[in-house]
Amino acid sequence: MEGLSRRAWGRVFLGCLMLGAACGSLSAGTWETLEACRLLKKEEFDGDSFHVKQGGKEYIFRLYFVDTPEKKDLGLTERTTAQAKYWKIYKKDLYLLADQAAEFTKQKLSKPFTIITLWEDARGRSALPRYFALIRTAEGEDLASLLVGEGMARIYGQKVPMPDGRSAATVEKELEATEAKAKQEGKGAWGMPKRKS
Repeated sequence: MEGLSRRAWGRVFLGCLMLGAACGSLSAGTWETLEACRLLKKEEFDGDSFHVKQGGKEYIFRLYFVDTPEKKDLGLTERTTAQAKYWKIYKKDLYLLADQAAEFTKQKLSKPFTIITLWEDARGRSALPRYFALIRTAEGEDLASLLVGEGMARIYGQKVPMPDGRSAATVEKELEATEAKAKQEGKGAWGMPKRKS
């Protein structure tokens, strides 16, 4: 009986070790690539967070590194105030920009695209879980960078080292250079009337 108890405890201990190893690798994260993704047109869709179908499954993803304006009907006053302050624009223009960013993303994702994700929880209000992701268009362009380059997204939010080895700080600097060019050219929010305060 005592031998059986030791054997049982050994199995429990081994099981705990295996579970710990599995959880450790899950939290460290492994990039996964989803090819041939399609955009689903849902009401919650905006410029940086959207429903996607791939391989018969539906997902919700949100972009790393950037934040596009929230739509007026979502009622996220604190968030939209911070966004308007970032660009020094009026709220009415921010809501216009939100629609433009959503339309821009819809066009860029009209052909099958690629999602690269660590399955990191991005929270959200939907019943489906939402995950952070990098998105490559059918042309191989990074969606976050495109949005910043059009003055439709601010550099804000969850950051992550890239699958190609670039650090999060390096990517942020690249986005800042893209943003500076958009600002100089008066694209998107950068070309809208500015608030005085």
